Amino acid sequence: MPTTRNGDFAMRCWIYGWRFDELGANAGSEGLPTDLSFGTSFRKRGVAIGDRVYIVANGHGELYLAGRFEVQRIAVGREQFREVLGEEFESAYGQEMIYGGDTGTPLSLGRRIDSALLRDLHFGGPGAEKPLVFNPNGKLDPQTIRGLRELPPETAEFFDRVLAASDHRVAPGEDFLLDAAMLGAQPGAKSAATADVEDDSEATSELFLEGRELQRITRSRQRSEEARRRCIELKGLDCAICGFNFKNAYGELGEGFIEVHHLRPIAEAGPGREVDPIKDLVPLCSNCHRMVHRGNECRDLEELRRAYLESKGREREDR
Repeated sequence: MPTTRNGDFAMRCWIYGWRFDELGANAGSEGLPTDLSFGTSFRKRGVAIGDRVYIVANGHGELYLAGRFEVQRIAVGREQFREVLGEEFESAYGQEMIYGGDTGTPLSLGRRIDSALLRDLHFGGPGAEKPLVFNPNGKLDPQTIRGLRELPPETAEFFDRVLAASDHRVAPGEDFLLDAAMLGAQPGAKSAATADVEDDSEATSELFLEGRELQRITRSRQRSEEARRRCIELKGLDCAICGFNFKNAYGELGEGFIEVHHLRPIAEAGPGREVDPIKDLVPLCSNCHRMVHRGNECRDLEELRRAYLESKGREREDR
């Protein structure tokens, strides 16, 4: 964790808490780096360049950790928003924006933390630390993480551990619960969730809940359908890595289907970037496309093709 700010002052850590239905519109798009948040009191509260900000939300009484970034700029008003974002952007939620550039972790709108891990955490600046407030039903109070709050170092370290343990596990659009088994003990002590667990070699069946309704609001980059069509015309419908063809595999159902990959990540695009269907786009099957981007990376296609061919070679040798 960085320890200095502006060369002389200790870096401060903060959370900014949104209502769950506001989160996507004010923190960015899932899978892309967490890079901004809007508000009204960043300068007044003392947020400065180099500080670390964790974006959170209270969703249905549970704490969602969207991501983290380090402040690279504080913009004020629509004109400065446009300077930073490269487009006209006026937030309904505040007159200030903190921007992290490429310092952010991948944004997840569905990463929630088991409440058992939060009981010993404190929030607030030096001398003003307070625990989170839970309602009698065990759910977080709606106001307990609202807005901008400073974090003690121990709580910031806990959030860093959560991100390190889950960034590679969370896929965009997935509702993901991080519990003690994934994280380990709470900061500074063995948690009740992991204490006194006996080794049980007998496998048991488990039930999991799915289907809870979630609202997603995102800021995304426009893609050119014409560029996609032209790429397919020029390069065909076979995957450029493994050669898979959907029509050959699924017949009429797969006819005309293939995904198109941007060799230059579209997340790095400025407004109105020109796309060359020959140099910038390539057809990939769904499996290879996911492998290219697994872990929020953009892997080299030749590297992935070699891995695929080596795997197929070993498969033939094992037969």
